[in-house]
Amino acid sequence: MRFNFRGVGGSEGSYDGGRGEVGDVLAAMEYLRTKCFCEMLVLCGYSFGAAVALKALRESGAAGFVAVALPTETSPEVYGDIPVEVAVPSLLAAGDMDEICRLENIERFAKFSQPPEILGFERCDHFFSSVESLNELCDNVVRFVGDIGKGQA
Repeated sequence: MRFNFRGVGGSEGSYDGGRGEVGDVLAAMEYLRTKCFCEMLVLCGYSFGAAVALKALRESGAAGFVAVALPTETSPEVYGDIPVEVAVPSLLAAGDMDEICRLENIERFAKFSQPPEILGFERCDHFFSSVESLNELCDNVVRFVGDIGKGQA
């Protein structure tokens, strides 16, 4: 499921600094579990969405986590004071020219019980401007989520 956070696009509401947006993620997951009978869900997010997904992991019951361009250099209010304990298979992706996401700084926000899979993209910025990088990213996210579904991640 892909959705806009409150106040984005045609959605109702207004930005809530990550607090209400976590509720948006949890409500979407509950909808998928009850209305679509989805049992195994993987939280995936890009930039601010990755930060909110990370924070939502605490309550989500997600089977996996994918963070693309997690903003380690901005949005500190979203993360809170305590790093999130991540106990599910995780995939982290970022470009080497991304000034908003520095994967080497992720330990300030997340502690992983198992090493995350890291995807680094050369000559790639925060917006994955290169079509080749974007295609490679999408292929790897699909593979990762499929592996979780097979119990291999």
